[in-house]
Amino acid sequence: MIHWVDDLGAPAVVTLAGIGVDQVKPGWDRPMGVGLSFAGYFLGGYIGIGGNFLKNVGIAAGPWAMRSIYEWARGAGVGGRVSQPRLARVGGRVSRYPGAARDVEFAGVKLE
Repeated sequence: MIHWVDDLGAPAVVTLAGIGVDQVKPGWDRPMGVGLSFAGYFLGGYIGIGGNFLKNVGIAAGPWAMRSIYEWARGAGVGGRVSQPRLARVGGRVSRYPGAARDVEFAGVKLE
């Protein structure tokens, strides 16, 4: 027997939350998936708050949460530290400022 609110409403809430997060705050995608899944399993399943509806929210958000955790672990590397790209040095050290003009048309100009 299908319980319309519990069985179909919970995945609809998770889907709407995912679409809303993508539209409003894309950076919150991973924490939202983990939070919905944790809230559903912990509050709905373990503590019993919210009943089957909240438990089904946790079940529906489970794949979203697992993918988010995988992406966090993959992005952090083995040591848990994200490596920052190094910036290449552009040019050598400037010994005097302003430097001498290199264009032929400004060769005779001197700053005083």
